[in-house]
Amino acid sequence: MRRNWDLIRKLLLEIERHGSCEDATIDARSKPDLRDADAAEAEVRYHYQLLSDSGLARLYVEERSGKHLARLTMRGHDLADAIRDTDDFAEFKVAERQRLKMLTQDLPIWEDA
Repeated sequence: MRRNWDLIRKLLLEIERHGSCEDATIDARSKPDLRDADAAEAEVRYHYQLLSDSGLARLYVEERSGKHLARLTMRGHDLADAIRDTDDFAEFKVAERQRLKMLTQDLPIWEDA
């Protein structure tokens, strides 16, 4: 599955919208704005896991209800602040592509023997 920065932005802002005390539910079926982005539930869950793996959000299951919940970390709030504005987000995506190009230039190229 490919990383989808537009979906990551939507998820970060969705989690943030619930504030630091009330956490966002991960159930994509209850989020019509995520479905409108043509994001399948598996893709949404995958991207929530990416947020967790990168330290942008903490994921957990509420014991009583069994709901999957998320909250932003400080890094997650910083990124949400940086990409909230659509113009800033467009600049972020360009800068991220440039950063990845620089990283991959030094990777060895494997040739068929």
